[in-house]
Amino acid sequence: MWNPPGLRRPHAVHPPAIGGGGQVVAPPVPPQVGGRTATGDLTPEPPLEVEYSLSRSDLQPVLRSIRESLGLGATALDSPARLQGALVTLLRSLGGRGEPSVRRSPATLLTPEYWHVRIAGTDAATLAAIGGLIRREPVARGPLE
Repeated sequence: MWNPPGLRRPHAVHPPAIGGGGQVVAPPVPPQVGGRTATGDLTPEPPLEVEYSLSRSDLQPVLRSIRESLGLGATALDSPARLQGALVTLLRSLGGRGEPSVRRSPATLLTPEYWHVRIAGTDAATLAAIGGLIRREPVARGPLE
């Protein structure tokens, strides 16, 4: 029997860190995560996964910010592979973590185009740095804490 409540994913959904069209999905947080261990050390936060779906017009300012940050000039980020490569370079330059993947849909003519950008295994500091970059705020380079 089909049971909609039984089909829900057991993940917490948070508002997007960059804004517009995305959602951040994190696994449920066990009670000890984010707290302190018996020795007083902070426990690491669980990895986050973020996915954005952007129309071509919504994507243009993001591409401009990425190109400016990486010093790419007029280099076109006009394919999923090129954008994914730029995101990998951007994450490394920020000292952040995560595995970006990009796909474009639909792959037909005369239909609205959407770009789906996913960053798996990232953290809140990396998402904040990427969000700041896209909002054209100064972003520190190097390891994020």
